[in-house]
Amino acid sequence: MKAVARSYFWWPGLDKEIESYVKSCEVCVSCQASPVVDRQAKWAEAVGPLDRVHLDFLYLNNKNYLVWIDAFTKWPEVIEMSKMNSGYLIEKLREIFGRFGLPNKIISDNGPQFRSSEFIEFCKQNGIVFYTSPPFHPATNGAAENAVKSLKRGIYKALKDKINKGVTVSTLINRYLFMYRNSPHWTTNECPAKLMFGRKLKTRNEVFKEGDVVYARDFSNPNKKKLGKGSDRRSLEEFSKYDDYIKNYEKEFLEEVKEKENEIKTQELEIKKASEKVDEKEKQNITDVNVNDKFSLPEVKQNNVRPVRNKKSPKRLDL
Repeated sequence: MKAVARSYFWWPGLDKEIESYVKSCEVCVSCQASPVVDRQAKWAEAVGPLDRVHLDFLYLNNKNYLVWIDAFTKWPEVIEMSKMNSGYLIEKLREIFGRFGLPNKIISDNGPQFRSSEFIEFCKQNGIVFYTSPPFHPATNGAAENAVKSLKRGIYKALKDKINKGVTVSTLINRYLFMYRNSPHWTTNECPAKLMFGRKLKTRNEVFKEGDVVYARDFSNPNKKKLGKGSDRRSLEEFSKYDDYIKNYEKEFLEEVKEKENEIKTQELEIKKASEKVDEKEKQNITDVNVNDKFSLPEVKQNNVRPVRNKKSPKRLDL
């Protein structure tokens, strides 16, 4: 609109008048785009374990759960909440603090359990700085929100799986937490257990016995990604034949490369020695020749030389 107006006429303050006219138009205001979302400030990086803890509630399968996650180690805790009041919340937090210690900061939403005077007094007595996210901005407590989403997704997948038929929700939650705590996190590239305790948790992979049913990658056809079922070491060895072949081929290839490199080095040394010998011989030849020596040129034999012709005086004509 401004460009079109300026192409026909202009006076001082034209742009401001057009802007004020558009702002006063009800149709223009109702159809305008949403304002640009302000760039949110990030939390300061956590210094160590329990430096900052995020809390949130999860409603799953007609039950409420408290989700607790550490910002530094990404260690999660999920506790069933039979009551949704501040007293019961403090009781469950005492159980977690008894295992891990007191955190420096707690971040939560504006739920009534967190805004109560009882919970605020509990934080003050234990030297915990308590923060709440702004109203209608749950992204401020993004660590807990993401933990809730991933937990919900994982539990729903487990419930739909036929293998877990008859398994309780609490068992599925504990299995999920065990897997999550021992898996490398995408932000830290370390598993939460290693950052929290300095070691990984022991899993079933470390206690396999001969005869256990496992799934392994079948390398018989490298173009197809296929999992094969094995129950002993022999079957697993068959699946890993192709992998062993690749490893042996790499070793042989590296050995050949090293041999060729050694051959090239020996050839370079031989060429260097030969060039040094040639240089020494040339120096000896130069020192043997004396500059003051007189060279005698070979005599040139004059063969087939024309004889000197005797000139006779011409005979005079007698007239």
